[in-house]
Amino acid sequence: MKIRAALLVVTLCCIAVASLNLVRVREVISNQQREIQKQKELLSLAETDLAGLRMKFDRAATALRQSRDAEETAQGEIASLRIESAAESARVQKELNRVTNDFTAQTSITSEQIARTSKQICDLQNWLDVYKEENKLLTASVRRLKIIDLEAPDKPDVFPMPADVRGKVVACDPKWRFVVVNVGQEQGARPHGELLVSRNGQLIGWLVISRVERDHCIANVREGWQLTAVSEGDTVIPAHPGPDGF
Repeated sequence: MKIRAALLVVTLCCIAVASLNLVRVREVISNQQREIQKQKELLSLAETDLAGLRMKFDRAATALRQSRDAEETAQGEIASLRIESAAESARVQKELNRVTNDFTAQTSITSEQIARTSKQICDLQNWLDVYKEENKLLTASVRRLKIIDLEAPDKPDVFPMPADVRGKVVACDPKWRFVVVNVGQEQGARPHGELLVSRNGQLIGWLVISRVERDHCIANVREGWQLTAVSEGDTVIPAHPGPDGF
């Protein structure tokens, strides 16, 4: 009986030890499972980070390729612009040379041209002196005629015209005593206006305008005021110039 009891005690002890070991094993297994789960979670996070890094790498690689493509395109455009700029610069330089040569040719004045120009200036100065003298004579004649006209008992109405009107007789008919003057409405001519006719600074007649057109007028020789026959090329001025250029 004692042996059986001892065996039973030993068996129970073995069972207790085995149970204790089983509990420890289970704890170890549970700890290992938790560690494995943690490692799995870390691995999942690492895979997620790796996927994000791969996406960033792909985007960076794409951006790099695009940047290289843009750089190549820009370099091509720069090269094209340089070629075009060089061609345009050559064209502008050629045009500048042509203009410079033309200007040099046009501004090259010979002694003969200088002499001719000097003669023309002298001729113009002489003509201006003659014109001034003629203008003085005509002004004196106008003043004298105004005095005579004011003294006349049958003095007609006065129709003034701009004082700066100047014209020429372009046609005349001595038989019918009318002339055509190249002074019209645009120059200030008006119906019944009066014109003095001169030749070489000498008063030769007095006209009365009967009809006015746009660029010419028709006038009749005033009775008793024709000192000599009026002819083409004679100069005419207003007999009654208006104040301040009318």
